[in-house]
Amino acid sequence: MTSLIKRNEPKNLIDSVIEQVSNVVSEIAGIQLGEKQRPMVESRLRSRMLKLGIDSFQDYLGHLNGNLEAESQALLSLLTTHHTFFFREFNHFEFLLNKGLSRFIERARNRKDKTIRIWSAACSKGQEIYSLAMFFKFHLSHMAPDIKFEIWGTDVDSASVNSAKNGVYKTDELRQSPAMYLEGNWVRGTGNVDKFSKAKDHLLNHCHFETVNLLYSENFLKNKSFDLIFCRNVFIYFNQDQIQKITKDFMKHLDEDGLLVIGVSETLNGLPLNIEAVGPSIYQHKKIKDKQPASKVSAPPKLKPNPAPVVEKPIEVLCIDDSPVIHTLLSKILVPDQGFKIAAKVNNGREAIEMLKTRKFDAITLDMHMPELDGVGFLKEYKDRNAPIVILSSVNRDDPSIAQKALSLGANDYIEKPSLENLAQAGNEIRSKIKLLLKVKKSA
Repeated sequence: MTSLIKRNEPKNLIDSVIEQVSNVVSEIAGIQLGEKQRPMVESRLRSRMLKLGIDSFQDYLGHLNGNLEAESQALLSLLTTHHTFFFREFNHFEFLLNKGLSRFIERARNRKDKTIRIWSAACSKGQEIYSLAMFFKFHLSHMAPDIKFEIWGTDVDSASVNSAKNGVYKTDELRQSPAMYLEGNWVRGTGNVDKFSKAKDHLLNHCHFETVNLLYSENFLKNKSFDLIFCRNVFIYFNQDQIQKITKDFMKHLDEDGLLVIGVSETLNGLPLNIEAVGPSIYQHKKIKDKQPASKVSAPPKLKPNPAPVVEKPIEVLCIDDSPVIHTLLSKILVPDQGFKIAAKVNNGREAIEMLKTRKFDAITLDMHMPELDGVGFLKEYKDRNAPIVILSSVNRDDPSIAQKALSLGANDYIEKPSLENLAQAGNEIRSKIKLLLKVKKSA
């Protein structure tokens, strides 16, 4: 088996093979792989050739034509993007918590089976499915324990669907999930699989999986109706006519008070669809406004002064950390235009204890390693639990002596410290978890 691919083949030959490969995938899934995707197709195709031990595009073309059915499925897996993670685009979950759950619960209570139905229409390897399952399991148990839920996960790639059905992930992947959602839902592997976790049966039992091409979804959709449809970061592969066709199929099977969620970088604006936006890339059926009959003689309306705009009070945070770098990074994360204000900064747990005797905060971020009084010491001394406490530490979340102890002492969540390299992602996680904890606390 050779490990090198010939580099002196004519460009027109390589282009021809790439075009044929793109056409094969397009015929199976309908997705468009054009000039923009060409570098990605060539790169992944070269990786595939290395794996097969084929050293030229000409020979690969022969292999493709001789093994068309099997190789087509391999190309589908290879050329559809599976980059996803748990609780991706958390603002969608925030919207569901604030404005979606109550409407789903109300609709479900009018049904005989009292069941909310969700469809993850491009579930990839399942992270979105299990994020939704953890989310609904937690909140329904608190808000409406009489209401059940079921989730369907579909994808055009059968290999991804099988992976999702298995419900096994690297434990590191789960870390971005809020601790309250993880609790009791996963079992950690031992021995050779100690770096992996598997969804417990009570989570798996809510989830169903099927291989579905969104362009030809009639058989799957037959007799089904959903309260919530997630189809995120998929429309980038389709042309406008295909997007319109798929969305119309969605809306036919979306409950009259249901929600359709697409990727934050996608939009359905400008398409002739009877829908309206209600949140960040979140849509519903267009509501018909009640028309009031005009009276024959109408008095001019009395003018009322415009009400003063409601200004939401920012979430005031106490940051406890002995690192000036972390204080600087948090000042870039917990900013007013995101609804936050760093109300005070202290360098250790002792200073925080003294300050908390006379001041109150909405939330607290807490380091573990500090002089005078460290994070564990602070949690042992500070008994007031009105403000949620989020640990920000360089110590691995799985460390039993520090991380797990902090959570057992009453910390509400645990996030590894942000850095300049991951500032955007870490910032989203920190803000989202604080908002979530405050929302849950308020509704408790």
